[in-house]
Amino acid sequence: MNKPSKIIVLITLMALLVGALQRPVAPVIASEPQIPTSPGTWSQAFADPLKLDPGYMPLRPIEWNGTLYAGIVGVDGFEPGVGYWSGQQWLKLDGLSGEVDSVVVHQNRLFAAGRLTLGGNHISIAFWDGNLWTAMPTQFSPNIFILASHNDQLYVGGYSEQIADQASGLLLRWDDTQWHPVAEGIFGAVMSILSRPDGLYLGGVFQLNGQNTGLIHWNGAQWQSVGGGVQGMVMDVEWANDQLYISGKFTSTLEPTMQNIAAWNGTSWNTFGTGIVSPTHNLALLDGDLYALSQTDRPYPYQTIYQLQRWDATHWTTLSNLSETSSVLNWSRYPDVVLVNYQQELLAFGPIGFVDRNVQTLRWGDSALRWKGNSWEAMTPNGISAMKLALAVDGEDVYAASGRMTWGNGQASLAHLSPNNQWQLLIAYDSQQPQYAQALQKYQQNFFSIYNSTLYQAVNNAWNQASPATVESLAQANDLLYVAGDFEQFNGVTARNLVTWNGTQWQALNTPASFDRVVIVEAHGDDVYISDGFQLAHWNGSQWTTLATNVVNIGSIEPTANGVYIAGTFSSVGGIATPKIAYWNGTAWSGLTGEIDGSIYDLEMGADGLYVAGWFRGIINGIYSPGILRWDGTTWHGLGGGVKSSATPNQPGAVTLLAATPTRMLLYGSFDRVGNTYESKQIAAWEYGNEPLIKAKSDYGLTYRPQSVTVNVLANDWSDQPNQLQLVSVSSPSHGTAVINGNSVVYRPEAQFEGVETLTYVVRDPINAVTSTAQLQVHVWNHFPSIADQEQAVYPFTETLLDPLDGLIDLNGDSLTITQASAVSGTVTIVNNQLRYMPPNQHHFTDVVTYRVSDGHGGQQSARINIHSIDTIVTATADYATTYRPYSVRVDVIANDWTINGEPLAVVAVDAAIHGTATISGNQVHYIPAETFQGTETLTYTVRNQTRGITATATLTIEVQNHVPTVAPITITVQPNSITTLNVMANAVDLNGDQLTITQASTTAGTVAVVNNRLRYTAPNSYPFVATISYTINDGHGGSQVGTIVVNSVKYHLFLPYTIK
Repeated sequence: MNKPSKIIVLITLMALLVGALQRPVAPVIASEPQIPTSPGTWSQAFADPLKLDPGYMPLRPIEWNGTLYAGIVGVDGFEPGVGYWSGQQWLKLDGLSGEVDSVVVHQNRLFAAGRLTLGGNHISIAFWDGNLWTAMPTQFSPNIFILASHNDQLYVGGYSEQIADQASGLLLRWDDTQWHPVAEGIFGAVMSILSRPDGLYLGGVFQLNGQNTGLIHWNGAQWQSVGGGVQGMVMDVEWANDQLYISGKFTSTLEPTMQNIAAWNGTSWNTFGTGIVSPTHNLALLDGDLYALSQTDRPYPYQTIYQLQRWDATHWTTLSNLSETSSVLNWSRYPDVVLVNYQQELLAFGPIGFVDRNVQTLRWGDSALRWKGNSWEAMTPNGISAMKLALAVDGEDVYAASGRMTWGNGQASLAHLSPNNQWQLLIAYDSQQPQYAQALQKYQQNFFSIYNSTLYQAVNNAWNQASPATVESLAQANDLLYVAGDFEQFNGVTARNLVTWNGTQWQALNTPASFDRVVIVEAHGDDVYISDGFQLAHWNGSQWTTLATNVVNIGSIEPTANGVYIAGTFSSVGGIATPKIAYWNGTAWSGLTGEIDGSIYDLEMGADGLYVAGWFRGIINGIYSPGILRWDGTTWHGLGGGVKSSATPNQPGAVTLLAATPTRMLLYGSFDRVGNTYESKQIAAWEYGNEPLIKAKSDYGLTYRPQSVTVNVLANDWSDQPNQLQLVSVSSPSHGTAVINGNSVVYRPEAQFEGVETLTYVVRDPINAVTSTAQLQVHVWNHFPSIADQEQAVYPFTETLLDPLDGLIDLNGDSLTITQASAVSGTVTIVNNQLRYMPPNQHHFTDVVTYRVSDGHGGQQSARINIHSIDTIVTATADYATTYRPYSVRVDVIANDWTINGEPLAVVAVDAAIHGTATISGNQVHYIPAETFQGTETLTYTVRNQTRGITATATLTIEVQNHVPTVAPITITVQPNSITTLNVMANAVDLNGDQLTITQASTTAGTVAVVNNRLRYTAPNSYPFVATISYTINDGHGGSQVGTIVVNSVKYHLFLPYTIK
């Protein structure tokens, strides 16, 4: 090292030392700081053309208010549910998830049916009012559904075994109160429903009045076949040009030329020549032309193909072939492939795909396609696939170089992305060309790239090698192109690791002696920055200054108007703690607040700050924004949720490259979703601006009256500070109470409330002091337990008590009541909420008992008990008898017992009695109760078929009663003011022989008393009189009786004293 060099190094070291001793200077952004005037947003333009990769696959879309809606299947982490076409990609409606079989517009609301989940609860049907989902409490059997709206009522079609509460059948109608079967007696499956003013048309496979058909019509009064009958399966039914169009797999015995497609004008069929040979899944009309999609099966290992065909007045023309894809979905309901006329474009949906290749380009897509008049294209063609990409910008135009980059409509090694997000091929892919793209610059009107550490220039739509030197990095500024690498000679120019190109010649810009090579070069105005990975040097237009040495290591450089940012794996620069990112302000190094929790791959200045790309989740203990962050000079910002990759769902997505235009930041990397919402395959665009710091999403809860429900409303809310959200308030409900418990709202409905309660809650991000509101919709349902049909075996000629409600639990706590019951051949009565069933008078029989259960709150359901007889030789039936203590009783127990062929029976055994004695006497049971016993004695007796020796047992229940004493009425005549003693026991009888006692007595005139178990009556001293004596006799065993005595007075004679005169 010579003396001048030593002086320069010494001055540099002193400058670095002074910088290290100074207070760190806060970094600033390169351009003038800007306050965003609009929220930042992610572009929706870059969804994957291949939906079998992560994304959404729509099923059988419909149009509502100018927008397409469909059930969407989520692939590789994308949640299924109901989605809509935004104009650029398919997006999911929040809240409802699950397998959606059908959607329909009914009463200006979007209804969906399938195996769905809302608020964590399984449901079958829900509707969207444009803001919130509302679930219907009806639970269907897990079949495939199709929905239709007709005459302001909702219809659900499916298979014959489809069940909805009390109704079942292949077509059900909802009248806003309850379900009704519509096609009773018709069997089959519904595949398509068309509502017309003259009624409903159903396509599918049916059996109507004993005849098979694929098309039936309900005219308001009855079902009938159409056009003499269609033999086979009708998959699609459409109306156009005053005709009913059908397609499927069918023929007609009345129209020999009908095959798989036809139109009915009300009187005759148009068979369109001889039809289409292959099963035709769907049809559509566009600009007066009839299009059809037909399926052609091919032998293994060839794929099934779907042909797009057009009717050209006299014949069918095949326009294209689509291949059947290996779908993740069981497309179990026809039509599985459909055509849709949407905004005068022909679209196709289903398990279909295409690949069109030629020498230079490529077109491909699947699941959701657009017909361009002579070829298909994906509805979402702009997502890309590239192993390695380099980006360059010129104003709003973006350029991409790769060994091979593909998108829906092409493949290239150099492509142009227009401001309206259309890719254009500039240099075709060539497998013989270099493959590993490292850098790209558009300089003047020329493109320079680095492939495999070699410089190339685009010439005549191809890459030509521009130099044999080893090149690692490109930059441009002040109308100069900078080329850096590891060389001593460059195209005849002696140059140490760095040269410039002015459009005419190469010139050396030798690097400092300490640089053996340059792996990064960046330029801004007159300032040029270079790094070999361990040191950083600055060229100010006249000399080099080394700004940092022994840095481990530098991976990215981004100059600003006032300094430079560097990023890498280092923890400090120039003695200053600068974890992974450092900023040189022209005087000193400083770090940025907070530390990124992963690797940094690229830096790029945007209009509103420094963008940082890499493989990270965000700032440690701070902002969550996977793969991408923005630094505005003082504060970190997330980009609306960052990027994610479905291939690594538990890891953040990775952004490896950035490119800035005046209005947006382009990102490239390993990801397929941005902002927690949008598909964006490997490339994305962020429109500059501040994303809202917090987003609250609607929540749903479901409970059964009067139980409470707890909903964690913050679980689906979003903030770039995810652990800081606070639930601060919830509105007062109209039909219950709502309180906050941590992150949850606890709602308790009023005891008798049933319906939907909508609450508004407020969530707060305390770090940024911002709030957001969302709605919580709680469904309060009347629970009715599901009652399944039962099987029951019973003995013939024997009454059986059935208890179908045993074990049923009503979550509302309502009492379940059997309100109706009937039997086909036996008899059934409702007794104490059970069913007392008597079979028909047959030995072998089957029967069906149908009963209906109500909860008293509108919930009701019918169910069946399928009954069959128990095969037996002998049936013994329970017997009942009564007697009075202590008298015996004889019971002919075999009188109601049964034996096959009327063969003789004999009583062969009887259990010992507990409260008396029981013996067999002449095929009867003779029972003598104990003298003082009264109550119930239950005996078991055995009868035997004397011919076969088969026995059976039954019970004999004997009620031993206490005989209440009886008394005869008495009438007596007495003198006034006389005393009479009455022995009323002479008129009393007790069959049990109990000692009777007078316990009380009363009279209406005179007095009466009980003396020695007799009545002493004193008549009144008046005349005339009539009295009634009432008395009670008790037998000492709980039996008592009231007797009466009617007392009349004898005629009163008045005797005067005799006087002798």
